[in-house]
Amino acid sequence: EKITYYFRDIEQGDIVTFDDPEIAGRTLIKRVIATGGQTVDLIDGVVYVDGEPLDEPYTQGKPSEPLKTASDVDISYPYTVPDGYIWVMGDNRTSSADSRYFGPIPVSSVSGRAAMIYWPLDHIGVL
Repeated sequence: EKITYYFRDIEQGDIVTFDDPEIAGRTLIKRVIATGGQTVDLIDGVVYVDGEPLDEPYTQGKPSEPLKTASDVDISYPYTVPDGYIWVMGDNRTSSADSRYFGPIPVSSVSGRAAMIYWPLDHIGVL
């Protein structure tokens, strides 16, 4: 869905589509964990934003720092997201290449917002 962000800013918890920073022409979908100015921390498998633990019943597996990051990315925690960027993470935390790997995403690379779930069939619904 590509209309929402003409009327409001991206918010924590939104599920967004954006240009893959690693592979040109590929689109990724991830959940927004933090927006510009917010601080992200990972402590013992818990994600903290501005010092508060996130309640994340939708996740699969505990988050961790990746074993490595992209070659041009230097991330240490706690990490403050720059203005004009968002911090995204996949819900499958143990297998997701996300901001822990490639760093924050420029808001300008966001192409839309997920509006519904259509697979698997028993999970069909509006987000």
